[in-house]
Amino acid sequence: AQGITGQCFFVWGGSINVLRPWESGELFASENGWDADDFLAQLLERFPDGASPETMVEQMGKAGGRSMRVG
Repeated sequence: AQGITGQCFFVWGGSINVLRPWESGELFASENGWDADDFLAQLLERFPDGASPETMVEQMGKAGGRSMRVG
């Protein structure tokens, strides 16, 4: 496995998912840096309906993960 490096795995019972790295996402840039109120205003402008990550279950479903039943 010398050529396979830097990978992260989610192991559950007989299933193994190779996890993907985070992506850089939205960029907020300012020539003069940020003050908290200005940054909040930009966040609210870009995400008027809010923003939250998917749950682990949603992410596992997309990755093809499945839970193992016992019994």
